[in-house]
Amino acid sequence: MAEEKKEYKFTFRIQQELCMDCASCWYECEYEGGSGALQISYNGAAFFEINEDSCTRCGRCFRACPVDAIERLKNA
Repeated sequence: MAEEKKEYKFTFRIQQELCMDCASCWYECEYEGGSGALQISYNGAAFFEINEDSCTRCGRCFRACPVDAIERLKNA
């Protein structure tokens, strides 16, 4: 029996043009009880990404961002 993927009402996405790389979202997700879904990628510079497969949509990153760079998108 195939495992069904859980459907969520919202998805979170980091707007890279607003992100100031402070790592507040990563710290909340990694150490303060989140899912560890935030990843640091390197492409000449570090930037943060949310892994939708492991994100539990708890909203900790969304609330932690001091510049509102994480947006909450309603799923259709």
